[in-house]
Amino acid sequence: MNKLLPILAGILILVPHILFSQQSQNRKQTSQPDSITFDNIAFNKAITNLLFKSFSTVATGQGEANNFATYASFEPANGSYKFNAFGSAGTGERPFLFNISVKGDIIGDNVGVLFNNSKFNIGTTISGKIHIPLKGMNINIEGYDRQLAINKVKTLKKMLDEKLTDLKINNSLAYLNNQMSNYNNRWNEANVQYTQKKNSLDSLNLIIDNERKKRTDEAKLDPQLKKSLNLTKELKALDKSRSDYRFKIDSVKTILEASQTNKNYYRSKDRLEKAFKLKSDSVYLAIPILAQSTPWLSFIGSYNRSKYYTFDNTLLFSDQLKTVVHNNFQYGAELNWFISTSPYWPEDKPNTKPKPVHIHLINFGVVRIGASDIDDYSTTEMTQTKKSVLDDTTNSLGKKYNVYTDPITEYKAWRIYANYYYFLGKGNTMAIHPFAELQFRDTHENPFALGLGFVKSLKNKKDNAVINIEIYAKFKDIGRALPQKNVPFYNRNEIGINFAIPLNLPKK
Repeated sequence: MNKLLPILAGILILVPHILFSQQSQNRKQTSQPDSITFDNIAFNKAITNLLFKSFSTVATGQGEANNFATYASFEPANGSYKFNAFGSAGTGERPFLFNISVKGDIIGDNVGVLFNNSKFNIGTTISGKIHIPLKGMNINIEGYDRQLAINKVKTLKKMLDEKLTDLKINNSLAYLNNQMSNYNNRWNEANVQYTQKKNSLDSLNLIIDNERKKRTDEAKLDPQLKKSLNLTKELKALDKSRSDYRFKIDSVKTILEASQTNKNYYRSKDRLEKAFKLKSDSVYLAIPILAQSTPWLSFIGSYNRSKYYTFDNTLLFSDQLKTVVHNNFQYGAELNWFISTSPYWPEDKPNTKPKPVHIHLINFGVVRIGASDIDDYSTTEMTQTKKSVLDDTTNSLGKKYNVYTDPITEYKAWRIYANYYYFLGKGNTMAIHPFAELQFRDTHENPFALGLGFVKSLKNKKDNAVINIEIYAKFKDIGRALPQKNVPFYNRNEIGINFAIPLNLPKK
């Protein structure tokens, strides 16, 4: 296994450079973008929109790939929940994303609580990932459409400026606003001059005091004394000037705050600016992306405290039922790769819309885990009964436990997993989700699991995912690596359904 790990690490870095390399067919770009600011905004918003829309479509809580979306999911079969939140940091040239997730059981003790009695709640898992973009990013936005969008936004900006100018001219309190600005400038200048002269006076007085301590002749100090007196007079004048401007500022401010006209001016200004932003965002988000290949290297860490019950009838009665709490951990790295294959325009119809985008999501990870093998076994329901007998009457109280009758082993392992999503349907509202997992345990048991899910996303009129549903089947220990008592194949699997609500809807 030690020889295998460097190979796996190399795969994480090299895969983006050797797979899915595809050239896109571009129309001739009619002109170069003439504004760096507008160009960058158009580029970033179009990419971000496609990226987050795609992840929001398949965010169901199943698997490790649903990183770049904020969502809440629930699986009714086992009463489990998951909440995932993502954010961004770094610079525009070198951004990185991160996400934090919490998952646990809605049923049972301390329902949905992360901390209980100042301790990390048993049964709850908290994990975090940091996603760093790799150099293999390849994004192609058609220059013609981008420039067309930039020109539309510039026209909108020009219209906004004209409306703001008209609004300011038509506002009856424009003069007072100008006066307020003028008084503020003069008050700030007086403050600066006052501070400078005050520092000069303090320094001069210090020199005079030192000379007097040396018993210097007062006649020699006469120039410094006159200068000190002049500075004192100037400070008094500046202080009066500051007070006068402060009074004028407060007076104008009172009039402005009391004026409904001025309030209407700022309300109208705010309304116009918000309308411009909504319209410009809509233009940017409509830019078609010809091709996108964005690999991210992710670093992972998670922690969990699991609680379970064991039962062994070969022990003394008081020792047969035990409560066990185990600390589980996970750390490692994974590759998250978002790919949208290039649409194209038919050569004989250059003005038609491009073919639909085909989207792929790839997730491949290698992590070190510390866990127990309770997931390898099924539980048995046990009832513990306490009886109270009086004459011919018997009262009994019973409590039910789901107990493990097999010996539970704690282990450490290398866990390798992969998830793949292939989007289907008009508007990419569905996806096929095969996934796999292989463990190399220090107990010399290497279980292998395969699964398949089908995702359906219900979207609104703006093409935003409102609710996602995934039906999945997971077949555990296909190679029969774990010691089990002739368990048939249909008992070594998991079938379930996840419901999820994306919480960060893109604005298109």
